[in-house]
Order: sequence, then structure tokens, then C-alpha cells
Amino acid sequence: MTIKRPLCLLCLIFMVVIWIMNISGLPDSRQPRENPAVSAYLQEHPQVVRIYGQIYKRSFDKSAYHLKYSYLQVQSQVISLKNVKVYMKEEAHFPVGSRVVMTGKLQKIPEAGNPGQFDSVLYYQTQNISYRMVNARGEIKELPVWSYRETLAKLRDRLFASLETAGNTYAPVYEAMLLGDKSNLETQVKDRYQMAGMLHMLAISGMHLSLLGMGCFAILQRMGASIPLGGSISVFLLFSYGILTGEGVATMRALCMFVVIMGAKITGRTYDLLSAMSLSAVFLLINSPYYLFYSGFLLSFGCICGVGIVLPCLEQIFSLKKQNPKHKKWSVALGNALAGSFAIQMATLPIILYFFYEIPVYGILLNLIALPALSVVLVSAVAGSLVGLVSSGAAALAVWPGNLVLRGYDWLGFLAQRLPATTWVAGQPHMWQIVVYYVGIGAALWCASVRVRKCEKKGRMRMLVILGWACCVGLFAMPRFAGLSVTCLDVGQGDCAVVRTANHTCHLIDGGSSNVSEVGRYRILPYLKSQGISTVDYAWVSHTDSDHISGILEILQLQAEYRSSVRIRNLMLPDWKQRPENYEELMKAAKKARVNVHAMGKGDYLQEGEIVWNVLQPEVGRGEDVNEDSQVVLLEAGEFQALFTGDIGTETEVRMAGLLKDIDFLKVAHHGSRYSTGEAFLQKTKPEIAVISCSSTNRYGHPGIETIERLEKNQCRIWYTMKSGAVTVRVKEKKLCVETFLDEN
Repeated sequence: MTIKRPLCLLCLIFMVVIWIMNISGLPDSRQPRENPAVSAYLQEHPQVVRIYGQIYKRSFDKSAYHLKYSYLQVQSQVISLKNVKVYMKEEAHFPVGSRVVMTGKLQKIPEAGNPGQFDSVLYYQTQNISYRMVNARGEIKELPVWSYRETLAKLRDRLFASLETAGNTYAPVYEAMLLGDKSNLETQVKDRYQMAGMLHMLAISGMHLSLLGMGCFAILQRMGASIPLGGSISVFLLFSYGILTGEGVATMRALCMFVVIMGAKITGRTYDLLSAMSLSAVFLLINSPYYLFYSGFLLSFGCICGVGIVLPCLEQIFSLKKQNPKHKKWSVALGNALAGSFAIQMATLPIILYFFYEIPVYGILLNLIALPALSVVLVSAVAGSLVGLVSSGAAALAVWPGNLVLRGYDWLGFLAQRLPATTWVAGQPHMWQIVVYYVGIGAALWCASVRVRKCEKKGRMRMLVILGWACCVGLFAMPRFAGLSVTCLDVGQGDCAVVRTANHTCHLIDGGSSNVSEVGRYRILPYLKSQGISTVDYAWVSHTDSDHISGILEILQLQAEYRSSVRIRNLMLPDWKQRPENYEELMKAAKKARVNVHAMGKGDYLQEGEIVWNVLQPEVGRGEDVNEDSQVVLLEAGEFQALFTGDIGTETEVRMAGLLKDIDFLKVAHHGSRYSTGEAFLQKTKPEIAVISCSSTNRYGHPGIETIERLEKNQCRIWYTMKSGAVTVRVKEKKLCVETFLDEN
């Protein structure tokens, strides 16, 4: 028996080996191994470290550099660091290829502390980077004689300047599409494209490279170049373009496949899409096995699988290749475009949900309108950047067609944001769901294809594919844990708890941070989406310090501007007579977001079936001291009681002593401050489980040693978000189960 595509089999075996290494915990499989010598040195020198290395890449604004061949020199000992990402304290120019010495704070890449949070460790590992340096200053030790990469970097800077001048308001979009730089893109633009399902257009994709590469090859052939010469020049230019734009995974995948295309043309061989894809995957995985777990890699190759595997099956089942003479050309083209989009969607749906947790519902239709015009934008960007090197006025004229198209994209995004059910927040699927999905889809397509080839009941086979896909998609809509759970998120120096009840309601209790910027966008919302939560029924605010409300305020502002798929329905504020500026700001944001606002004070309660939320504080009319007058809420669900205490101190604990009772769970007040959680309070509440939310780098000394000693003395088990990441307490059959996102030592 002969194997038609041996490269596909080789690629599959290679990926399985990497995956087995990962689940078995072998070294270099997923998480980087620590260098003991580096760890020991950093413990002795936590503030300032001097490293040596060679500049490999630099950012557009010269604020970050990628160093290769980096090392620490300790007396006569040289400790290898390999690759380091250096973030400068202030902008400085170091030519690519130069040897430098950098002085700053060297640190490991921080791990994600919550489900759904961006995995920066994996992202850097795809670039073989294990350490980063912040607040760095540098000095050149040796300049390169000549560096091709520096030549390309200078060209990139000139093209960037051309687009800045010619593109006007759309310059950041052109820079993202053509040069791979998103630093100037406003978050409003990203959100608009994301909710419309067009975010992929703001990145350099394989389609971009194919258009540029094949366009270059066609031009060279028309100029009289032979296939070998035209192919070689096109490959060289595309390779240079890949370096110029940062060597992203989709770019390098497209480059590898383009090399195979040109090789097939030069040698007169037949080009096979799936074999070229497999060869590209093997090359990329040899360079960095971590790509196997990276969203960009999986999505890029998932799209190719959709075109190379799923689309031919759909064409056969729905007879798309057999064009009826009575059908108009536009209807045939529309059918083929729909089939292509649907095939890619079928192939990548689980990947999108696993990494991004939501699906733009109208994405397929909007892309049908937007994608055909993308070539106009790309050609305009190329023309504008090149012409801008000579004349800025002519460059502005060159990008004019692209500006018109981008204005249309803005309108589509604006429309998508305001349509009902714009996105489906399904949450992160389990691995078994993904496996069942692909097995189910594969079986349905194979069965239907075989039957259609035998000309048996085509209509029924088509229905089988549609129903099979719908059933497989339904897997991701299955309800998650249906019991009661409390999750304290790692938000740095701040507080945020998410409570899910057996009644399928979601409560957000505080949400803010004083040392994590945009905590709502990058920590709270990703967690909610990863759990399949699209509605926060009640957002409780204990008090209005920024480390408790900054994230909630963000979410309200995003909701008001139709830029978030997660919505808050009710905002529960403390009933204060004296209302600080932050309080009024919350109320204004809630009004703009069309959120109901309720002022809650001592004696108020919220009942959901057998679940009761009792408000123990503040006493109505207070508000002089925002910490002591925090809203304190007691959750009672059957035999389970949980107390959320905001930032109260011993003064308020004494004041509400008569309302306290035995509890199971305590969110420790004021991040574990020694002035809170007193002995009398613990004698009354007797908590079994306590969670302290704080940052390991806070300057307040939280948690206080005295508080920890009092909790331990009262036989309370303590978890810390700074050590464990997100801490989840589940109520299962009258038993409490504690889960932590990070392993504790």
C-alpha cells in the first residue's frame, strides 16, 4: 500500500510526539526549564542586572529589542540566557546586528494567573524567549560591518513614515495590514473589527502574502523573466518582507508554502496544498515546538485545512463544481465564496473558541462583503508607502481607493456592534468536546462524500452534513458546572470575585486593581468569556477605591460604546449619603450603559429562590470613610455561607458583631491588612476557607503577618491570589472543593 501524502503523515506523527511530550511533562515540551544559575543570580541581584548580547530585532518605536546570544557574566563565569526581550526605559537606537550591554531589571516572563488570561509565557516561548528585561539602559559595544536586517529595518521605518503621512486617520490600519505594527491602532478600531469578525484583516495573513508573492511573480513574468528567475526573485523579496514585518507565524507559514509553489513551477512538478502545508508546519515546529500550542499557528494551518480538506468535500456534496448553464455567474461565485467561508469556519471553530471564547455571529456574511475588497486596501497600502518615499501628495492620492474601502469596513463594524446577538460567548471548550467535534464533522463529511459519489440520495446527504455540523456546534453550548461556585481572580493589588449560582445567575463582587492597567479588558472579561458568561446579572461594589472599581468602570464604558459582548444588568452600590467623585462616575457610566442602579444598605437583601444575599453594611446615610463604610454582603445558599467584606477594618467589624454568624468562606478584608479581620470577628464567623487578594509587589505590606497568624490560630485554611492565581471554591453535594489556577509550592 502506498501513502499518497507521506509529508502529511510525517507532520501528524511529529505533532503527536510533541503533544505526548507535553502531557507527560518531559523537559522542553511546553514550559521552559529554569536555569538554576540564572535563578540564583537573580535572587542575589533582584534590582539591577547587566547582560550582553546581539540585537536581532527592534520594535518600530525603538522601545523594545530582541537580543540573541545573550549572557550574564559573573566574574569568570558566563551564564547563557539565549534570547531576551529588552524594554527600554526611554527610546534609544541600536542598529540591528550590533553587540550591546544592557542594564536593567531581569525577570522571568510572568505566568497568567486566571483562566482566559493571555498566556505571555507561551507567546514568548514561540520566539524562544525565556526572560525579559524592563527599565533598561543600553550601550553599544561593537557595531556590525553591515547588516541586511538593519537595512530592512531602516526601509521599514521609511515605509512607516510614508504611511503615517499618506494614510491620515487610516494610517494605523495600513501599518497593521502591511507592516505588521499594531502599536498605533486604537482599541476602538480593534473592538469594531473583532465584533464584526474581521479582526484577521488587521494582521499580515497568508492571503496577504499570497497576493503579494503571486502578484510580484506575475509582474516579473510579464517583464520577460523566466520561471526560475522570477520565482527566485519573488521568494527572495517575500523572505525579505517576512523579516521586515517581524516574522510572524502566519507570515512564515505563507512564505514556506510560497517557496513550495515556486519550487513546483521551476521543477515542473505538481503542487499539492496539503503536502506544502505539512512541510511548512514541520519546519516551523522544528524551529519552535511551542507553536503547536499557539493560537496563531493553529488558526493559520486550520484555515488551510478548511480549504484543502473540508472545501473539496462540500464542493462534491453540494455539486458546486458542476455549474448549471442556467445559473448566473454571480450566483455561482457567491455559492463558492459561501462554501469557502463555511469550510474555514467548520475547520477553525473549536480553535477560535478555545483561544478567544466567542464567535462573531455575522462574521461569515460580513466577510463575504469585505474580503473581495481587501486587495484594493493592500494595493493602496503598497502604492502609498512606495510613492510616499518620493512625494507625500502623490501618496495620499494613491491610498484614496483604500480609504474608501476602509470607510466601508468601519460602517460594517459599526453595524455589527449594534445588531442583536452580535457574538456568541460559548466559553473555552474542553478537549473532549473538541475531539468529538472533529470526529463528528469528519465522519459526516466522509459518509456524505461516499454516498454522493455513488449518486445515492444527495439531498439527504446534504442534510446530514448540515445537521451533523449543527449537532457538533451544539456541543459547545452545553451548560458548565451547574452548582454554586466562588472564584477570586488574580487582579494584582485589588479585588474581584465572581459568584455563579445554581440558578444560573452571575454576580461580580468588586473588580479593580491599582497596579494592573486595563484589568477589566485583560483579566476580568477574558475570565468571564472563558466560562461562557455573557451576562453579569449583578455587579456589587463594596466601595469606590480604584482597586475595587477600575475594572467594573471599564466594562461599563465598553458596554455603553457597544464594544463588549459581556453585559452588566444591575449595579449594586453602597447606600452612602456622602458620595465621592468615583461614585458619581460609576453612576454616570451605568446610565450610559443602560444598567439599572441600586443603592444597598444595612438590612437590604436580594433573594433568588433559596439563595439570599444579605447586606450587613453600610448603615444608611454613612460614607465618610469609604473603607469602613464598605458594602458587606453575606451570601446564604442552603448550608453554605460566604462573606464578602470589602476593605472594612476592626471598627466596622465591631459595629456589625450582632449580625455575624458561622461562615464557610471569607473574602479577607482589605487584602489581608493587619488592621482588619480581628480576633473577635474570627471568633464569631469561624471561617473554614479564606482567600486573600493582593499583589506580591504591593507596597503596603499586605497581607499582614498578624492577620495570617489570627486566621491560622482559628484553624482557617488560607489561599492567596498572588501565589495560587485564581482561587475557586465549589459547593458539591454539601462539600467544599478548592481549585487553584496555579500550582502552589
